[in-house]
Amino acid sequence: MKTFTDFMGRKVTLENGYVDNTQHVLIIPKFQGQFLLTNHKKRGLEFPGGKVEAGEALVEAAQRELYEETGGLVANLHFVGTYTVHDKDEPFSKAVFCCNLDRLDQLQDYKETSGPKLVNNIEEIDDKDKSELLKDECIVHLYEEVRENGCQ
Repeated sequence: MKTFTDFMGRKVTLENGYVDNTQHVLIIPKFQGQFLLTNHKKRGLEFPGGKVEAGEALVEAAQRELYEETGGLVANLHFVGTYTVHDKDEPFSKAVFCCNLDRLDQLQDYKETSGPKLVNNIEEIDDKDKSELLKDECIVHLYEEVRENGCQ
């Protein structure tokens, strides 16, 4: 287990396995050699993700959120770990996946986002355009792991 601190000063842990009652997903996708981000209308550029719906498996939620926010269709999805924010009022966990995409569809509506953005690396993005999540120590660590090791 690795430990980090998020932008709000909360303890964050990263575990290699699944955590019970995980209700969120985060996906680090690649398409044609580039990382695929979504442009959240309020927060800025970040990796796609969101809440698991009732009766939905984590993998199904990851595929759905990815498609809704970017139009990306998964070729291969791999579990990376579980990111847990130890908030004193309401702790929550995110199952983190990486994937390569078969294709990127253009959608009429990207839900709460302005759609996809492809980048070679997140370092090329101006900090003012990044969401706080894309600056998060643990998420940056996960991104670097996927960048260095591929999605396996």
